[in-house]
This record gives sequence, C-alpha cells and structure tokens, in this order.
Amino acid sequence: MTDRVCVLVAGIADDVVAGLQAQRLEWTVVSLDAEPGDFPPTFASRHGRVFALVGWLLPSMSGLEMCRRLRDRTETAGAHITLVLDPDDQSARHRALAAGADDYMLAPLDVAKAIARIDDLSRSRQGAQTVRRSADMLVHRGLEVDPAAFMVRHADRAVRLRRNEFDILMHFMRRPNQVLSRQALVDQIGKGGMIGERTVDRRIARLRKTLEDHAIEDPIRTVYGVGYVFDTVE
Repeated sequence: MTDRVCVLVAGIADDVVAGLQAQRLEWTVVSLDAEPGDFPPTFASRHGRVFALVGWLLPSMSGLEMCRRLRDRTETAGAHITLVLDPDDQSARHRALAAGADDYMLAPLDVAKAIARIDDLSRSRQGAQTVRRSADMLVHRGLEVDPAAFMVRHADRAVRLRRNEFDILMHFMRRPNQVLSRQALVDQIGKGGMIGERTVDRRIARLRKTLEDHAIEDPIRTVYGVGYVFDTVE
C-alpha cells in the first residue's frame, strides 16, 4: 500500500478545492460534486490514506447522505470523513457522527483550515501505526482508553483529558450498561469521601464537554433520580 494521500471533497467551495490542488501538489484531490463516486477497482490500493471533506449541503444530496454512501462503498469505507457543519448545534453534531463522519469542522472552511486538518490527521494516522497498545485496552466505537499509558484516542487522534476525567471515563468503560449511582461513583473515585455527589456531576459534565469538543458522541446517559450509565447498546 502506498502512502499517497487522496482528498475527496463534496460540497466544498471551488476556491478551497483549487487552493488544495495548488498548495498540495502531492495530493490527489477528487471532487465528488463532479464525480459521484464511481471509483475504479484500484482506488483503495493506490491511495494509502484517504480523507474526505464533506459540506453540510451538496448540489444533489445532503452531506449526511454523502457520509453514508462513502461508508457503504468498499473503496471509501476506511476514509477519514470530516463533515463541515453549517448549523453549529448539538443535534447537527450528533447527526454527523451517526451518519458515519469521524469528526466535524464548523463553516466557513478556508484553504488554510482544510490543509491544517488533513496534515494533522495524516500525522496522527502515521503515528497510530506504531502505537503500542496494552493488553487491558478499553475500546468503544472508536474511543480507545489505555490505562497503562494514561492515553485516550479517538479516530487516530489523541484526546487530552484531566486526571479526574480520565478516571471517570475508565470507571464507566469497565462497567458498560450498568447504572452507577452518584454515591457509588463517590465511593469508587472520591478518594476516601473527599468529594460529594455534586462534584461527581460537575466532573461528568466536564468530561462530556471534552468529548463533545473532540467530536465524540457522548456515551454517558443520565438516569434521572438514579445515576449514570455508559451505553454500548445501539
């Protein structure tokens, strides 16, 4: 497999596409607005790293539908898909991830932002190939927690968590689909009763915000009057 980079673009402004082609001559930039996705049989083998920038609205379909189609095709199923959101709201973010996007950016998208995102993803993907994962790795829908290395990754990108956020996430991932009361969380991660239930609520809120900032769908469900549960059931 070659390391050649291919960038698929759909619903992206013409000047941004032209800028990508002009400033990154070593990249293959394919517009899906002109080419709806009938890739040749050798496409996947000729491009070791495939990235897709998909706008919220395309000429013939929604960006969400394009994400689904890219995921359904063998040639592009492994592409890293970034959806460029027009509306900046939680519903749009959740819909983007549910449709198959790996992450999202907020419009307007310019050439510098597009190149910076792909360069960052390319470096992360290269580094991920050499990452040593411990035997007790915890994995959930692309979210990886390595307790031994104190490392959290999602879609081949590092997720920076505070120590208390890391402890809470690891505690939940080791007890999937199990309702944990606030008091149980205090007892397990509260360091001898030094925190209270309200502190647990605030720490979970911060963890959710961090996951949201990294375009990770929140897996923690609030069970009102009882506690919290880490959902793994679709």
